[in-house]
Amino acid sequence: MEATIEEEQAKRKSIEGVPTTELSELNSMPAKRVSIEKTQPSIAAPVTEAVVKKKQKTKHRKKVKADMRMSPMSRKLAFVYRKLSMPPKAIKRSESSPTLILRDSEKVPKVLQRDSSVPCLFNFENYTKKKGGIPEGVVTREWVRDIWNKWFDEVFPPLEPPIQIVISKKDSPLVLKEKESSHLHANLQEIELQNLQLSTAQEKTELYPTDSNSEVTRAALQSAVNDLTYRIDVKGESTAFNYCRRGALYRRLGQLKSAMEDLNEAIKLEPMLLDIYWQRHFLYLLQLRTSDALDDLNFVLKHNRNHADAYTSKGDIYREKGDITLAIINYSQGLKCRPDDDIYFKRAEMYEKNNDLLLAMEDYFMAFSLNPKRTDAMMKRGLYYFENSTWHLAIQDLTALIKQEPGNAKARNYRGQAYAKQGMHKEAIEDLSVAIHLDPNNWVVFYHRGCLLRKMQPQQALQDFSVSVLINDDVENLSSFLHRGILYTDCSEWHAAIYDFESVLKLDRYTL
Repeated sequence: MEATIEEEQAKRKSIEGVPTTELSELNSMPAKRVSIEKTQPSIAAPVTEAVVKKKQKTKHRKKVKADMRMSPMSRKLAFVYRKLSMPPKAIKRSESSPTLILRDSEKVPKVLQRDSSVPCLFNFENYTKKKGGIPEGVVTREWVRDIWNKWFDEVFPPLEPPIQIVISKKDSPLVLKEKESSHLHANLQEIELQNLQLSTAQEKTELYPTDSNSEVTRAALQSAVNDLTYRIDVKGESTAFNYCRRGALYRRLGQLKSAMEDLNEAIKLEPMLLDIYWQRHFLYLLQLRTSDALDDLNFVLKHNRNHADAYTSKGDIYREKGDITLAIINYSQGLKCRPDDDIYFKRAEMYEKNNDLLLAMEDYFMAFSLNPKRTDAMMKRGLYYFENSTWHLAIQDLTALIKQEPGNAKARNYRGQAYAKQGMHKEAIEDLSVAIHLDPNNWVVFYHRGCLLRKMQPQQALQDFSVSVLINDDVENLSSFLHRGILYTDCSEWHAAIYDFESVLKLDRYTL
C-alpha cells in the first residue's frame, strides 16, 4: 500500500510540473495510446521525465543582411565600389533622332566645291617683283599699306568728294564752326580787311603751332620784320625769298593782311617757290577757306613728294571734315616721308574712330617709342588694355608711363586697380595711396582703396568711404554708401548702417 501511495504522489508531482499546453496535448491523445502508456510503467517513466522538463524558448533573431550591420560610411563605400565594378553600358542611339531612310529619288545631291585658283601660300617676293620691287629707303610695311589704301579707295570710294561737290555757304558746317570759334575767327570780313592786334598777354602765343623748343619773343619778330623791310625798301632787295620770309613773320605777329600781300607778291616774283604756298595755306585755314588751302598743299606735293608736313596738314583738314579714310591716307604718306610721333598719334586717333583698335594701339606704341615723353599715347594704350581686362599688359604700359612721369595720378589709379584685379593687394594699395596724395579730390581712388582695406583695416576703410561720399554723393558713387553701410553693420552700428542703406535706396530710384 505504501508503495502504491508513493507512486501516485510521484505521478501527481510529475503532472503538476507539466505545462497546460502539454496537458491539453495528452488529453487530445487517443485512448489506446494512453492505455499503452499506463500498462508499461517502465517505459512511461522516462517519457514523463522528458515531458516534465521545461522547454526553453529560443529567441528568433530577425535575419539582417550583412551589409546592414556595417556603419553608414562603410555602406556608402561598398555601394560606390559595387557601382564602379559594374561593366560599362554601351551607348545606344537616341530615339529622338531616328535614322532617316531615303529613297533613291530623295538622295541629297552632292555639292561641288570650287578649287581655289590662288595658292594657299602667298609668295611675297614674287608679288614684289611683279609690282616692280620696293623702292630704296621705303619701309615694307608702308609700301604694303599704300597698296591696301589704293585698293580700298577703288572698292569704297568717298561718298562726298570735296572737289566735285559744291556746298553752299549757308549750309556749310564750316560756316557754323566759324560762328562758334574764338574772336580771331569771329568775322571773316575783318580778317580779310584788317590785321589783328594782339594784346600783351598774347605776345608769346602764335596763330599756328611751331617748334616748342623755340623761344622767339614778339620783339625779336618785330626786329626781323624791320630788317627785311629795310632790305626791300631801301636796299632794293625785292626778292621772292624776302617777301616770303616777311609774310611768314607778319603771320606770326597777327598782321594777316600784310602777310597775305607779301606772299602774293612773292608768288608773282617766283611762282615755283614752294615755301610761299606752304605759308599762304595757313592764312587760308585761318579764314576757313579749306579748299584754297588744299589747292596750295596739292601744288606743294605735286612738285615735292617728300613734304611730310604738307601730308600732315592735309590729314588735319580731312580730319576736321570728318573724312577718316583720306585723313589716314595722308598721315600714312607723311609717315613714309618722315616718321614722327605726332603723326603716329594723329593716325592712331583716326584708327580709333574707325574702330581699328589694334592698328591704333600699334601707332600709339610707335609714338611713345619715338618720343618717350609722349605719355598721352601710352595712357591711351594702357586704358585700352584695362578696359578689355588684359591686366598684365595694362600694368606693363602704365609702368612704362610712370617711369617717365612718376607724378601721373591717373596712371597710378588705373595701375592700382589692375594690381587689385591680379590679386596683388599690397602693390595696389601703394599705388592708390600715391594717387590720393597726388590728387586728393579724386573720389574714385578713395572708393577703391576702401574696398581693399575693408577686411584688413575696417576703420581706415570707413574713413576712405566717408571721404569718397563727402567728395561725391551722387548716383555714380552709390557703391560707397553701400559698402560703408555693410561695414557699419559688421561693427554693430545699426543707426549709421540704416542711414547709408536708406541713402542707397534713394539714389537707386534715380537709376530706374
